[in-house]
Amino acid sequence: MPISSLYSFLRDLLVRNPDGTGNNLLHRDWGSAGHEFVRVTPNSYLDGKGQMEVSPSPRLISNTIMAQPKGSDGKDLDIPNAAGLNEFHQFFGQFLTHDIAEAPLGPNGVDPPLFLEGLPFPFNRTPFEEVGGVRQQHNEETSFLDLSAVYGRNATILNLLRDDIVVNGKTVQSAKLLTSGNADNLLPTFAQVAADSGKTVDEVRFIINGTAPGAFDPNQYVAGDNRANQNAALLTHQTMWAREHNWQVERLAEKFPTWSQNQLFEAARTITEAEWQHVVYSEYLPKLLGTKALSAYKGYKSTVDPSVINEWTTVAFRFGHDQSSNVFKTLGEDGSALASFTLGQSFALANTAQAIRTSGSMDEWVRGQLSHYTQELDGKVVDGNRNALFGIPGATVDLNVFDIQRARDHGVGNYNKLREGLGLATYASFEEFAAANGLDTNTLDALKSVYTAGIGTMDSLVGGLLEKNHRDSQLGETFTRLTVMQFERLRDGDRFYYENRLKLSPDVLQDVKSTSLADIIARTSGVKYVYHDAFAAHERIGGTSGSETLNGTQKADLIFGLEGNDTSSGGAGNDDLHGDQGDDKLDGGTGRDLLKGGLGTDWLDAGADKDEDRFVFDTALGAGNVDTIKNFTNRDKICLDKSVFTALGKEGTLSKAAFHVSKTAALAGARDDRIIYQEKTGNLYYDPDGTGAGQAQQFAKLDPKVVLNNLDFVVIS
Repeated sequence: MPISSLYSFLRDLLVRNPDGTGNNLLHRDWGSAGHEFVRVTPNSYLDGKGQMEVSPSPRLISNTIMAQPKGSDGKDLDIPNAAGLNEFHQFFGQFLTHDIAEAPLGPNGVDPPLFLEGLPFPFNRTPFEEVGGVRQQHNEETSFLDLSAVYGRNATILNLLRDDIVVNGKTVQSAKLLTSGNADNLLPTFAQVAADSGKTVDEVRFIINGTAPGAFDPNQYVAGDNRANQNAALLTHQTMWAREHNWQVERLAEKFPTWSQNQLFEAARTITEAEWQHVVYSEYLPKLLGTKALSAYKGYKSTVDPSVINEWTTVAFRFGHDQSSNVFKTLGEDGSALASFTLGQSFALANTAQAIRTSGSMDEWVRGQLSHYTQELDGKVVDGNRNALFGIPGATVDLNVFDIQRARDHGVGNYNKLREGLGLATYASFEEFAAANGLDTNTLDALKSVYTAGIGTMDSLVGGLLEKNHRDSQLGETFTRLTVMQFERLRDGDRFYYENRLKLSPDVLQDVKSTSLADIIARTSGVKYVYHDAFAAHERIGGTSGSETLNGTQKADLIFGLEGNDTSSGGAGNDDLHGDQGDDKLDGGTGRDLLKGGLGTDWLDAGADKDEDRFVFDTALGAGNVDTIKNFTNRDKICLDKSVFTALGKEGTLSKAAFHVSKTAALAGARDDRIIYQEKTGNLYYDPDGTGAGQAQQFAKLDPKVVLNNLDFVVIS
């Protein structure tokens, strides 16, 4: 994607402090690393100050209420998410919460350790300070969506992660983040960071991990967050965003060769962070909460505290542990399963740095996440999280036990008190709760058998996960309310939020908004075919070098024919069909389909339905690449790629004014002609030099009865 001179304003843009301080000019510590979490409801400590509940046993709760149902083979059932969310959505969420929240580990020097069934190590209460006589815990991360998981939560970590290079005989910090330094372009290991920085491995470990316990290998990967090596899938997200930063550096350096390394670094960091925030608010949250859950953005508000909410991070955003599947499959480019791992094995692989060994193996994990359904959010948690957390050989580690007791430790453990504090109705009995949320008899009986003192003692994590979906949210009413509250605060209280930060450069802002997560995955990985919706599970169906017939399913499909003259049919789902090379016939069928002929003379049929379909042109144009579009309606779009139509519109952009609808047979129209449509013939032409004087190249043909206008064209990146 070309970059325009309009990006020059980034050189002098005010930069964000790595530790988050100074974002709010009146409250300089709001949202900064080390600032306390904020409470939005009264605490549920037994004494109102800090006394923690210890019963019922969290392990009993986990075993009796929260265990994933088993099949006849004794293994966890696979219960796919009804909304079609994929595993990439789940691990994106884990990466997101690592970006904005982390409570420090104990011991806190006050409370003795607690030994709980289901944990092989002692449970230590979180370090705290007293605020108004009540325990309040601190956030070790910056609360802002600033990609501190990539860049680090302070200047020391950030400087360690930047590559050291020699410029004019002097060693300086590069604009790029340090990588493995070979063709695989992976994250650097602790050993590599030590060699680059001149520090010892132990010094690097202390800077990144602090005193955090756990398995350690010098060949583990280093990122801005000390939890990067928790599991293999998480590592792919860490790697992707680091690569995106370096990709931005390369294109900025090509456009602005006189900029210093620091100027390039901060400009690339600004754009990468803006893309991250855009994806969170335009793709991730609408899938999670529904498209209308958050209020419209109305600009920065200095009165809004963007700090992380204790109730949200400690309870509500633990829903991802319910999303986890117990089995992962890595996939080849053609969709074939290459390997299968349990969740516990994924933890163990990451800890020994064996999961992501090459760029190729990273791509396999990415394809698996993109294709596979995450689990239904139903209060039931798979064995990998309930028994095999962290992949510790021979040990039972139950994440539910930790989550339940941590909520009690932070004073947000009581479900009814949490709802009352949020202004929501409370429940008088388990029967009332079960009826309101559609619970089955077995779950109702399990709740009553564990919480013998009644619903007034039910843990907030348990109640929140068992709630029915709130409207079109994937979460129940309680967790939806907290999540909306949190992300409106993170947006409205951030002076550097991208829509505020880039508002004086609408062209650059539009570039960010036109970039999808699928675009970022495509350019930061070796995955050639990426489904247009990066958070939607789908079947991956690849062809061969021959001519063949490829048929999709009744759900979402990603179908690509490769070489040969292929015939592909999408079926009933929202499908992506790629012809690639050869003269192909693509039939989307019903649903919202994307059809991309690629090279060759292709036949693109959107189907005779009323859904919005898209016809994509992002490859070489010319006489041998003219596609016939069938069943184009006023609901459909023709998508044109910036990197192909480089001569169009303003520098680096493509505006609606670039499209000219010609009512005659003549091709040489006005000098601002870019795309020309002949209504008489139905032919679509590309004007290669943007003047109307060059030889126009036909790239598509429609039914001459179709009447096009500028709104029928969409620019993609």
